[in-house]
Amino acid sequence: MKHRLIALPILIFGIWMSSFGQKASNKSYHDILKENDITLNLPSGFKLTDLGKDNPIGLPINPGYTPKYGFSGRNIGWTYSLGLKSEEEDCVLLYSTVVPQFVSLSSIIEDEVQASMSDSDLDISDYIKMVTDSDMTEYANADTVLIYDLQLKEPFLGKYTNATGIYLQKYAHPAMLLKVLMDDEGIKNKTQYIKTILGSIKYGDSATPEGLAGEKSFHTPIKFPRPKSPGGKPKEGYIN
Repeated sequence: MKHRLIALPILIFGIWMSSFGQKASNKSYHDILKENDITLNLPSGFKLTDLGKDNPIGLPINPGYTPKYGFSGRNIGWTYSLGLKSEEEDCVLLYSTVVPQFVSLSSIIEDEVQASMSDSDLDISDYIKMVTDSDMTEYANADTVLIYDLQLKEPFLGKYTNATGIYLQKYAHPAMLLKVLMDDEGIKNKTQYIKTILGSIKYGDSATPEGLAGEKSFHTPIKFPRPKSPGGKPKEGYIN
């Protein structure tokens, strides 16, 4: 247990250091993904925005929610280094900050869904679609993809309240957390927008040294519900 309490603050610190480190370097987000054997192709019908250009993007799901499990000061969520907006402006695609050694991030999904439902005891198994087909060509060439819906209690950019999360995991590669944010018009095209973001990302098949190291240090099985660890009262809000 002591190991977990030490590791989680380090993980959160690592997220922020990686987020700002990626912004401080001269490397583009595309370059950073390429170094980790991931390809990004900007999808047609979407345009670049300033989201994530200078600072990582945070996505509050339910700012008033306080999870009742975990150590004191725990945050929920992740950061995103690239945001694209549809030409109709009814959808925003968010691409997560990548940390080469973080090959498993599925625990964040449980936190996000529980926050969306304001229920720290919710078994999210029925709210997750898991894809592990023999042919993952249409799913970013990942090994495992998890897809889940969220309702944002605070509209992103004052407009987008409907969200779909997409989790990508591939052996010895950094895991990715993607988001499809939609307004009430955009959600009518939800299926197409999910296909669009999945089609814009592709994992290669070459393991990186950092990814192999991550498999030894950070790999955890995808399993819901996770064991509960009561702790001090967590900090309200998210990582943003």
